[in-house]
Amino acid sequence: MSEENKSLQILDKARIMLAECRTIQDTKKIMTLADAGMFWAKKLKLSEDAREHCQAIRNEAELKMGEMLIASKAQMAKGGQPFQKKPTGAKSEPVEQPTLASMGISKKESARAQKLVAVVAKHSDTKDAVMSGKITASEAVKHVHVGQNSGENEWYTPAIFIEAARSVMGSIDCDPASSAIANKTVRAHIFYTKDDDGLTKKWGEKVWINPPYAQPLISEFCDALVHKFNTKEVRESCVLVNNATETQWFQKLLMICGSVCFLKSRVKFLDPQGNLGAPLQGQAVIYCGKNIGKFQKHFESLGQVLNK
Repeated sequence: MSEENKSLQILDKARIMLAECRTIQDTKKIMTLADAGMFWAKKLKLSEDAREHCQAIRNEAELKMGEMLIASKAQMAKGGQPFQKKPTGAKSEPVEQPTLASMGISKKESARAQKLVAVVAKHSDTKDAVMSGKITASEAVKHVHVGQNSGENEWYTPAIFIEAARSVMGSIDCDPASSAIANKTVRAHIFYTKDDDGLTKKWGEKVWINPPYAQPLISEFCDALVHKFNTKEVRESCVLVNNATETQWFQKLLMICGSVCFLKSRVKFLDPQGNLGAPLQGQAVIYCGKNIGKFQKHFESLGQVLNK
């Protein structure tokens, strides 16, 4: 059997087991098989799609593990005992439930699997990335950038993107979704924080915006930009958003833009301590304005630029 066929055989077995998965032990076995498939995919230098498929199987198995562990906890909370009864003819004998250690699952793995369930339930974009194998379960459960410049956690755009936008527009009049720390890099003449509610304010002619990515705020900020651009309050704008081309807000931005740069790598946003985040998907910078040539010049080194 060739090494490539061996890899495919491993994946086929993992797919079948995933469809028939019934126990926590099953999920652990599937994860192990998927890891083996990943090993062979890397060794044979198979396509990125093949590696992502291996990762997707592993992620789904880990998600199932989390769901089963949570269900088991819930059953215990309702008065279950650490032993279950197993019928043996007319009598029943107590059978000890397997421990995490006996199933080959560490406490860290158990905690991560259960957290993964909560994360994918709360963030649809994370779920898509997990189920497609574009990120690992470990990456998903980290507190990653979800695009909010407001809320309990602040994330800031690396200077390279802001400086490129400044070169295109000449200056930045306003950043309507910002903070005092973020504006040290953006250097907008006017900026609004979550307490100011930038949606209710005038923005000026040249706008940089990395809007909150959570709904409904992202739709509200994009709608506001479309309105302000159409009424000529805003003359130029660079908008940094996830490349969620299937969403209504992204499509609305495309209707008014002159150019888009699909960035060649995911933006690693910074937290207040300067630590890099682990982004879930790629981003795009959407340019609205007449200086399409300048946008092409300053952003083509950062990704693929498409002009209307």
